This record gives sequence, C-alpha cells and structure tokens, in this order.
Amino acid sequence: MEEDSKPLYVPASPQDTRIHKFLQRTNKSRSLSLATYSDLYDWSIDNTDLFWSDVWDDTDVVGLKGNHVVDTTALPPANPPWFSQAKLNWAENMLQCRAEDKVALVEAIEPQPGVDDVPSLRRISYAELYTLVSDLVSALLAHGLKPGDRVASAQEATYTLKGCYKLSNKCKGNNPLSFGVLARGRLDENVAACLAATAIGCIWVSAAADFGPEGVLERFEQVQPKIIFSVDAVVYNAKVHPHLPKLKSLLTGLSDRASLHPTVVTIHVPATGHRAALEPGWIAFENFVSLGKEKKLGRTADGEIEWARVSFDWPLWILFSSGTTGRPKPIVHRAGGMLLQSKKELVICADIQPSDVFFYYTTTGWMMWNFLVSGLSIGCTLVLYDGSPLRDPSYLWKLVDDLGITIFGTSAKYIDQLSKVYKPRESHNLSTLRHIYSTGSPLAAPLYDYVYEHIHPNVLLASITGGTDICSLFADHGDHVVITRSRGGNSGGMVMLGRSDGVLNPGGVRFGSAELYDVIDTHFAPNATHASHAIADCLAIGQSIQQGTDERVILFVKLLEGQSLTGELEKRLKTEIRTRRSARHVPAKIIQVQDIPYTLNGKRVEVPVKKIVNGAPISSINPATLRNPECLTRCGELVTVLNVIPRYLYSGGPEQLEMLYQYLDLTILRDFDVAVHVAFERWTSDTLQMPAATSG
Repeated sequence: MEEDSKPLYVPASPQDTRIHKFLQRTNKSRSLSLATYSDLYDWSIDNTDLFWSDVWDDTDVVGLKGNHVVDTTALPPANPPWFSQAKLNWAENMLQCRAEDKVALVEAIEPQPGVDDVPSLRRISYAELYTLVSDLVSALLAHGLKPGDRVASAQEATYTLKGCYKLSNKCKGNNPLSFGVLARGRLDENVAACLAATAIGCIWVSAAADFGPEGVLERFEQVQPKIIFSVDAVVYNAKVHPHLPKLKSLLTGLSDRASLHPTVVTIHVPATGHRAALEPGWIAFENFVSLGKEKKLGRTADGEIEWARVSFDWPLWILFSSGTTGRPKPIVHRAGGMLLQSKKELVICADIQPSDVFFYYTTTGWMMWNFLVSGLSIGCTLVLYDGSPLRDPSYLWKLVDDLGITIFGTSAKYIDQLSKVYKPRESHNLSTLRHIYSTGSPLAAPLYDYVYEHIHPNVLLASITGGTDICSLFADHGDHVVITRSRGGNSGGMVMLGRSDGVLNPGGVRFGSAELYDVIDTHFAPNATHASHAIADCLAIGQSIQQGTDERVILFVKLLEGQSLTGELEKRLKTEIRTRRSARHVPAKIIQVQDIPYTLNGKRVEVPVKKIVNGAPISSINPATLRNPECLTRCGELVTVLNVIPRYLYSGGPEQLEMLYQYLDLTILRDFDVAVHVAFERWTSDTLQMPAATSG
C-alpha cells in the first residue's frame, strides 16, 4: 500500500471502541503508558500471563479463576498448564441471561414456492432456552451420561446470523435489534443440545450432514458418541432432502466397525412435511425433552442447573482435520481456552455491542459454528436460517433490513458468486451494516471494490483467518503470506497469497483429498469392480479458476493397462463421490494418466502437481525427492494440451490437431485418444488458468 493511499475504512470514533477501553484499563491497572494497538499487542505477547488474566477479568468470565495463569519461563513445546487452579463451565457462561422477554434464538426458513403453512420465523426466549437446556440436561443424565462422554450431532450445513446485547446483570429485555442467524436443520435444538451436553461435562461433537454416511462415520467411529442428535430431513434450494436413510447407514457402520450402538434422538423439520417413521429404539426430540422434564435431574432445589465446573483444560468439543493425509483426525479443544479466546475475540477485538446483529455463513462441521455459538456468553440472539443463500440472492439482504443486521459474516466464495448476479445496495437499505467478515479463502482484491460499491460504502470489510486446530482466529507467517507494515499504530496486517498444503477448497469449502481416495479405494479398486471401471491409483489437486477467486478439483486417475476413461466410468465416479461424500466433493475434471507420482518414501505427490497445474514450471520441482519424476512431466503436458487444444478446435481441424501433437511431441496422448477427445468436447467453452507453454 502506498504511503498516501486512502484506507478503505477508518472507524469514526476509535477512542470509543472496546479495544481502546481495554488499553486504557490496562494502562491504569498496570501503570503503563501504551498509546496504540501496536503497543498493546507487543505488551500482550511479552506479558502473556498478565494479559490473559486481564482478559478474564475484563470480559466477566464466570467461575473460579485462582492465582495461577501460566509459567512464562516455559517454552511452548513443554505445553505448560494454564489457569491450573481455575474451575469453570462453558455452558454456564453461555446462559447467564435468563430474560423472558429477550429472544435467544430465531429460526428463519428459506421461502418455498407453494408452501404457505410454515412460519417464516420461529422464536425462543432466553428463559425458554434455559428451561429447554435444563430438561435436556435431565434427559442426558437419565440416559446415564457422565462427564467425558461424547454427544454428537449430525446436522446440515448452516447459515448463521447472530446479534448481541450489552449486558447489565448479563442481559436486558426487549430490543428489536437483537436478532442473528445460525442455520440449517433446526439448529435451535442443536444449540440447546450442545449447551446441555457441555453443562454436565460431556464432550460435544458435530458433523455437517451434507457429508455422506462414510464421511460422518469416519469421524464418529473415532470418538464413539453415546448419543446422536439428528434431523429427519433438510430443506435446501426449495427441495426436501430426507436424512434418515443417511442416519441408518451411519448407525450400521458404527455397529459393524466399532460395535457402537448410540442412543438416537431425531428432530423433526416441519417444513419437510409429515414426520417419517422412526426405527425401534429411536427417540423423538420432544419425547426426549419430556423425559427430562419428568425426571428433573441435574438441578438444584431452586431450579438452577448443577453446572459441572471443570478444570480449565477439560475437553469441551472435538473438531476434525480435513483428512488430507488420511482419515479426518479428531482435535480436542479445551473448555477454558475456548471460553477465554472467544471472549477476547468477540468482546474485546470485535467490539460486539448491545444492538449488534451478527450474521455468519458456516456449517455445523466447521469451527465457525462453535465460534459463533460462543457469542451467547455476551447475551447474543442466534437466528437459525434453514435454506440456500443464493436461490433467491436478495433474501439474506432482506433479512439485513428486516432484522437490522450490523455484522454480516460470510465466505469469499459467497461474495464472489453474489457479485455475478446481484447488487444488494440497489434494492435494500442496508444502513444498519457496520462490519462485513469474509473467510474460508482469501478475498480477491476486486471483491473489495464490489462490496464498497454495491453493498455498503462505509463498512469495515475484514478478510479474517483462523484454523480448526485452534478453533479461533489466528494468522502466522509462511511462504504464502506477506506481512504489511503498521499504519497509524495498527500493527500491520497480512496478505494471504495462497495455500501451501494439499487441502482442497472449491467454493470455499475445505476438505481433504483422502476423502476422495477412500471412496475410490473402496468402490473402484481392481478387486471391487470389473476391469473397465477399476482405478489402480489416483491423485486429487485444486486448480485455480476465475482469476484466483475460486478453485476446482482435478482428479487424475490411473486405470488398468489397456483401459480408457469412458463417459460411463466418469459418471459413476462422480455419482459415488456425490453419494458417499457430498456434491462439493465431486471433481470438476477427471483426467486419465499413465502413472501417479510418489515420493521416495511412498507418499502421493499432491502439492508439486498442484503447482504445475496452476502454472509453475516443472523445473521448480526437485526430481530427487520423487520415485517416478517423469509423471510430473506427463501431467504438465496433458494439462497444457487440454488448455490449448480447444482454441485450435475453433479455427482448425484434425490437421492442426496433428500439428499440435507434433509440436509438443506428446505421443502419450495417442494412447488415450478417447479420453482426450471427450475432454476436448467438454472443455471448449471453459476459461482456464493453466501453463501457457505452447506459444507459437
């Protein structure tokens, strides 16, 4: 950024922000003279014990703090304990508000053509939420659950709007601006189940049900939940998608592979129509709640939940890695760390205020869902949106005006897709907006212009970054990150230039290549199918498209000798992947190759192939690290041809095609003539970003 360039956004009153007030309190209590955010940042990392102790006090954490914070002389590899004397309960901190006249949850449903009998909004007050959680606590205890047991949820993808109050005695009453959205699949029940489980010291596990049964099974069999909450169906893009068949398949897998037979609680989605018949032993959610109401377990005489105040490092919930190098790996997050980190981010850094209405687009299997639910500790209202974000691109922006949304969180992919079809500012007021957050992938520079021109000219547009491994916001230096200089004492920032791992990220939805490999290994192995459909090996990478604003999945496959990639095999591959994973996992292109590159120690070579497909010269790869480096040359040649030949097809015929073969000396392609010509037909109208190695 040039010295005299104009900032995209400058806060109107920096001195009134929560971070500035925290700085002032720190100066007073610690006898300091910090002047800027950069000063505060430096002090916080030089005095980690004092900083986090102040965060606890400043954000009103409920629980016993104790005198110990952390041993500042210990190195990070020693993993020193934090707040070793502390006792707290995460859910207790989420439910400090008990007001009868304050809305806690609002569920909004995607408008469905021809369906008029389903209410567009469904509300539950904080008092009602507390009662519901109390009854769920009782029901969980009646089923024998104890601290450390896992409670799982198999729900659908979500949109999340969230709104907060500034609290006096933890909550105030009516406020017409107190709305937010957290979406799909009856997530008010999902939120309540999460609160109830963690209230008694159980560990929460969630997986988005748009994964196929195998994807959920891979996660749940590792953590072995005692109870699974699941919707019976979901509505998306004006269609009803039954979920119980997936649930049955999941339970069969848990039984066969882990000898696990969890209790199943089903949640009916009224928008889907009649309630589906339940299997023997399954419990309807309302009956589960009634059991808890009858038993009255886990509460004091005056009706207070008997919160399990646990140690600071007690397990709170389990998230999963994307599965790049194998099955998704469970990552355990701790109660104290999650509570204190979210308090710092939402209260101090994000400056969430009483009238704020906070929207975020996420899935229940992504860390942002956990991040957002943590906003309840401030007294937030979560509005659950069930439906598609872009079937009617105006709908979410209508919610902005109807609910007074002030903080709109989404993904870079959503903003990119929206920019192609809709200009919200032309049809909506949007005057309440003050923050727009984007995450999931870097936000392309032209999309900043789109937001400021076509959504709101005076809004903080923040491209935020974080990680599943810490379940919060964080940025670190690496080969694909540029640290910008500090301006006005703001400590600078970071520009994300790309990813350095093999995680696939089409449409901003992250998943691991191993999730594709598992489907192929199971259903297309030579011993599992006939020869013409057998896949001997494969490799999946992401290819940058649309000027770097998105990527698509390219799947290279090695078939048995003498076999070719037919349209029938390609169709079956995509169908199996869509059925057993999700539509987002389906490769955009499937390309046949002679061999798959491996390292000397037997690992697939994903990142080098990805670099070549996206334009890096083959010379940038060290062949000494590979068992069969010639594969990289063949992959690069094939991708180059598939990029260039469509242009030749517009202006010439077989003669020019043969000239191109001779020019590139790609005799390998003649061995796979059918696959290549099928690809020609499908790629002629595509705009790709691939190596331009065919000049002349």
